[in-house]
Amino acid sequence: MKKVAVYLSARSNNQNYTGLTKTLAELIVEHGYGLVFGGSGVGLMKVLADTVLDQGGYVSGVSVKVLQDSAMQNLSELTIAQDLHERKTLMREKADAYIALPGGNGTLDEITQVIEERKLGIHDKPVVVINADGFYDGLHMQYKTMQSQGFLSGQVDDLVIFVTTPEQAINIISKSLIE
Repeated sequence: MKKVAVYLSARSNNQNYTGLTKTLAELIVEHGYGLVFGGSGVGLMKVLADTVLDQGGYVSGVSVKVLQDSAMQNLSELTIAQDLHERKTLMREKADAYIALPGGNGTLDEITQVIEERKLGIHDKPVVVINADGFYDGLHMQYKTMQSQGFLSGQVDDLVIFVTTPEQAINIISKSLIE
């Protein structure tokens, strides 16, 4: 089974993004993918995992020792990493593709790491950012600026694809995983 890592907030249940999160979760199951996520039992992470589980899907959580008390326990698989570095490594290794939904510093850290690792050739897995409601406009602009100013070799779209809907994200992932 191919697995998709989804990076998103454990802090917020912002209603603007709850529906988006549920839609992505449903599409992951519908396409036969498993989910890899940060393992938290709160916020949008919980919404994501609960929706996949409710649809009969596979969920692998990767939490960290310092946060293990808030980790979801009813998952298909739960791994407790020693620290954030190990967590990011485990999530990268377990997943065949990466998607970012709106989130905070942790989400930004996770998605920029897999983008950089793709740039360095550590992996060639698809990386997709769902830029719902313009949430990641600033990040997209920053990557374009780095490219135009010569601080990023190649094209931004060779490293990360920015889309606006979960359907677009899953279509890109599916096409890439078939090739």
